[in-house]
Amino acid sequence: MDSAWSENPCPPGKPFYLTINIRWAGDAGKYTPSPPQLDLPQGIQKHADTVSLRSFRQVQKNILSYQWVLLATEEGEIPSIPIEITVHHPEGGEPSLLEIETNPLRIQKNNNRPALFLVFLSLSVFILAAIFWRKKRTRASRQKASDIPENDPSHQLPKLLEALNTSRVQGNTLSFLQNAFKIITFFQSEHQEACKEIKALLEECQYGDLKLSGEDMEQWHHRLKRIVPRQITKEV
Repeated sequence: MDSAWSENPCPPGKPFYLTINIRWAGDAGKYTPSPPQLDLPQGIQKHADTVSLRSFRQVQKNILSYQWVLLATEEGEIPSIPIEITVHHPEGGEPSLLEIETNPLRIQKNNNRPALFLVFLSLSVFILAAIFWRKKRTRASRQKASDIPENDPSHQLPKLLEALNTSRVQGNTLSFLQNAFKIITFFQSEHQEACKEIKALLEECQYGDLKLSGEDMEQWHHRLKRIVPRQITKEV
């Protein structure tokens, strides 16, 4: 069992997530965990009085993922939160007790203006260099564009990969899955495993209340990079 904050430190007044993952190998029905009881300390509260639950299989392990939307209105240090989960064994026997503590959470405003100015200045220089490099690359690309078939993935792949990364950073589950599905269909049929998984997640997001965590998006992002042929990735 593990826990993760969506960000740490977190600004006051901004909703954030606490995710608890329970993993086990073997059959999915081997264990039956009860929903974790979240006893929040002073200074933090549930932003919505619901907990989302997802169950899936990854790398030969079953995963139950619980997620809460929380809110803290004042600056301060939130101590570690103890979490207990009772695990029942369908075959009988006494239930087991899993215990874990979250990492401490810091609630603070970002008042580091000098550092922000340096970051802004560095980004400005980087953007100017990137614009110059992009113009130079665009001129070179136009010279050989006529040699690339219209249905070649390299025509659409750069924008799709850029949109995929943007939606991952912004935490936009629907946009992330839509772009991921478009990318993977270039290289897999809808009957292959990864393509079917993304399609199922996309449908669950469109017609249900699925929301991927930052960790889930990061894992899918790396997985798609392995699926896209290396030579195309270098060109992109």
